[in-house]
Amino acid sequence: MRFAAKRCVRILPPYYAAIVVFALLGTVRVPVADIVRQALFLDQGTRLLNSSFWSLAVEFRWYFLFPLVLLLWTRSQRTFLFLVVALLALQQTRAVSTDLAALPAFMLGIVAADLTIRRDTRTWLALPLFAIVAVVAFIRTTPTDTGQETSVLWEIAAFLAVVAAGATPFLTRILSFAPIAFIGVASYGIYLCHELGIAYAERWGYGPWLGALAGLLIGIVFWYIGERPFTDTPLRTALVSGFAQALPRFFSLAGLSSRMRLGGPQAMERTPIYLPVAALELERVSAGDAKDLR
Repeated sequence: MRFAAKRCVRILPPYYAAIVVFALLGTVRVPVADIVRQALFLDQGTRLLNSSFWSLAVEFRWYFLFPLVLLLWTRSQRTFLFLVVALLALQQTRAVSTDLAALPAFMLGIVAADLTIRRDTRTWLALPLFAIVAVVAFIRTTPTDTGQETSVLWEIAAFLAVVAAGATPFLTRILSFAPIAFIGVASYGIYLCHELGIAYAERWGYGPWLGALAGLLIGIVFWYIGERPFTDTPLRTALVSGFAQALPRFFSLAGLSSRMRLGGPQAMERTPIYLPVAALELERVSAGDAKDLR
């Protein structure tokens, strides 16, 4: 339950704060009913205040699947990887949905975390493989590409980049450079609010680079005001405790057990309970996410 409580505190308060920001300052006006639907992660047919919000509903639903998928990884890695391959193949058909298309990225996040934490000796292959896959994906990406044609390649490239970052000393040093590490810490806030800067830059006739810079700066300000209080202050501890007490009651009312076992002590010993929370195609990992899941 503490995992679920930490996820709720990590994701929900900044998200709700961002909803308020976009409702007051955003360039898109939507009915109140759609604002409520976004707050409840009901995305089917919902007009979004911010197009980036689409991924939060998918991520929220992923947390319901995470225990089952992690259990599969602890019990049968071969079956787990077969499912990843099958889902990646499904992306190339008309049968795929948004959730199914996003699922492999989250599942590969589990694999990347396990390989990195166990310091698997095969991780040295990640960097050269990343270079090969990224070059092929870049060559195949055209101005008319809708994303479906190259999404599998870019997802694999992102997965390999994450593994390489933890397995290659010089990459680890580069990514530990203070400004880059800070962007990682603020990445959730930047993701939530960067479109505000881009939208106003476009409205006022400024170019994309100035829009990107404005989005970055607005995201950092939002991180400091709307996210940091829920990650680096005593308020976080109080909220996590409150959620940890409330969630079992919610599960009981829903007729579900709040206890979960992932294959017994032996399985738990060899499987870290750690999930790099993907921003889907980028599989981003923020410092706050890692701290929450240890």
